[in-house]
Amino acid sequence: MKKITLNLTNSNPEHAPPEKFVKTLENHFSIHDFNIMTSLENKDLLTDADYILGWALPIVFLKRNLNLKEIFLFSSQVPESYLKLNTTVIDSKGVNSQFVVNYIKEALPSNWSNKNILILGKGHIGSLLDSNLQSKKVRVLTRSPKKPNESNYSHFSREISQADIIIPTLSLSRETSKLFSQEDFFSHLKADVRIINTTRGKLIEEELIYKFFSTHEKAFYHTDVTDPEPYPSQGILRSLKNCTITNHIAGFGEGYWEKLLDRILVKTQDWI
Repeated sequence: MKKITLNLTNSNPEHAPPEKFVKTLENHFSIHDFNIMTSLENKDLLTDADYILGWALPIVFLKRNLNLKEIFLFSSQVPESYLKLNTTVIDSKGVNSQFVVNYIKEALPSNWSNKNILILGKGHIGSLLDSNLQSKKVRVLTRSPKKPNESNYSHFSREISQADIIIPTLSLSRETSKLFSQEDFFSHLKADVRIINTTRGKLIEEELIYKFFSTHEKAFYHTDVTDPEPYPSQGILRSLKNCTITNHIAGFGEGYWEKLLDRILVKTQDWI
């Protein structure tokens, strides 16, 4: 009998799965020792689990597990620290892409087709967003440009200085977070730029966001991701009139949990 732990610990109430989702997993793994972890107080459920699925945890909770064979993450991004684990990590990349793209499209101003739009990154979401917008005024920054509207990061400053709307779709890493410095990013922005952020709250420093948008009233910051989440009622970004904050809901459109469940059932067949 294998030990499988479903980790549902998450500080954001928006990310709680529906009861039907959890019940389906319970039935799917019923022949094994299946445990549900809803609090870090139950961290002992991680120490000898053969398989773990759910939200990412600090790596310190996983290092002592010498039995761990695979991890299935509900998130599309694998934390850099997980690459040090001697186990297979499966992400959910692509499951929520269309939901995120739909959210971004709704966040665009009504006259977006007349604006210069810059998409940062060409992963699942960046590529899908580009194809959904289908505008000659959309540019994409990517490591490996192939299409006429694509450019590499050596032109970063030039591209952001010409953009009316900037949409980061990058994963969080040491490399990507360095892009959003005062010198390399904020000093080149248009005074009325609009930024739509659905990536990671830690990607752009909050102090730099506040500094720019508090001094550029015609600019606008729309973010679905913050650090921490949910964002505090007294957080400094709340004081900005030119800022909209939602509680990391972009990837959780209707049908998301069903799509995630389908992915889990396919990717974890070997667990049974």
